[in-house]
Amino acid sequence: MARAIVVDDDKVVAVGVATLLRSQGHQSLTVPNAEFALEMIETGKFDLVIIDLNLGRGMTGLEMLRKLRQNTNPVIAKIPAILHTANKDAAILRQCAELDVLYFQKGSPGFEELIELALKNYT
Repeated sequence: MARAIVVDDDKVVAVGVATLLRSQGHQSLTVPNAEFALEMIETGKFDLVIIDLNLGRGMTGLEMLRKLRQNTNPVIAKIPAILHTANKDAAILRQCAELDVLYFQKGSPGFEELIELALKNYT
């Protein structure tokens, strides 16, 4: 069983992802913004980060993931992450690759399998 943090300003999406995680036997915490997520990651143990690209106010999902990867704690810096977004921009895909982050386009099939892949390959 893994412990995931779901970062999305859309409560319906966050609850949907958390429900999916629970149905797979994982624990989850939902937070509405990147700043709060980074605080929670510093104080708790998480095995997976699932984050939206556009979080309304504050940092974007990619900005948060850059900060995560630059963390001085190597365990935190290497937490597996999935960026989920409706955006299909090639530049976003490149940035995900540079940050060693998996990418998922909202509405596509296979999200459950991607979660398991992230946990299997990175934890």
